[in-house]
Amino acid sequence: MTPTISEPSTRPARIRGKLLFTFAAIADTHVNEDERISTSPFPSTALTTARARYAFAAVNASRPAFVVNYGVHHGFAAQDAEPAKELAEACGLASAIDGLVFRIVREGSGWDEIAAARALAASLGMNATVTVRLAATESPAEAQRDDREHANRVAEAALAAAAYPEMDIFIDTVADIDRGYFVRNGLVDRRYNLRLAAAGVMHLNEALARIEGDLTLRPKSAVAGCRLATFRTPDAHHAVILPDRASMLAEIALPASGANAAGKGAVAQLDSGVVARIPWRRRGAGSEAGIRFARPLQCDAPALFSIPAGGTALQAPSVLRIV
Repeated sequence: MTPTISEPSTRPARIRGKLLFTFAAIADTHVNEDERISTSPFPSTALTTARARYAFAAVNASRPAFVVNYGVHHGFAAQDAEPAKELAEACGLASAIDGLVFRIVREGSGWDEIAAARALAASLGMNATVTVRLAATESPAEAQRDDREHANRVAEAALAAAAYPEMDIFIDTVADIDRGYFVRNGLVDRRYNLRLAAAGVMHLNEALARIEGDLTLRPKSAVAGCRLATFRTPDAHHAVILPDRASMLAEIALPASGANAAGKGAVAQLDSGVVARIPWRRRGAGSEAGIRFARPLQCDAPALFSIPAGGTALQAPSVLRIV
């Protein structure tokens, strides 16, 4: 029998040289609430806590330079501001990396936490990248299909992106996830038909494109089943109305220094793009300042209300339909 001649190996020669560092990677770790009890029908799942304990003991014994954890949460949370700052300053990361990644969980306020992430990154001389989650925060079995709430979160993120153009802000996710872990509606369905969030951000961007000058965000407030995300531009005062439920608004809290005592404002319904004129008058002063509408304003979806800052007439966005 003719001996078989093996082909030369195509594997690269072992890299030799000084060991720079070691690291460990931990992914998809599960533990049970009780050492002896598992809610899973599979016998192997009862051993998950013991397996995790063994893996962590092995990692600790090897004393790696760092550990990479892969999980369902990415980036720092708003409450991690101090640990993130201490880490960057202690390890000299500020001179080695360009920026920090933050996450806004479903229960978090994009309006407040995006601003907090920007402030922290700026204090370290870094950029900030933010992911706004539409998925559930903890349980992968908890489905999130509230299109109105998604539209509100996306509108907040869009306003923050317009006010802070130096930041990168992402929405997770674009298209529906209708099976598996973290089921949730997106900006579009699986056939890429627009959902309320997509229509809202499209019409909001059309309106913002007509605004000249910088946006100055104000603290968010609440009224009659709605949240108000208010901001100022050089020639107008604005409020994005974010309804938690279908509501009728007789008035809103809107600081309007320099505005007339009364006039006509523009209300852009962000689900349809229709803009209507509505008479208003000022009420109260100082912290009690606000706007009272001549007739109740129906809010089933996010809407943008704007009034001029002075005596000039407010120009409605021409790309929207005016009625």
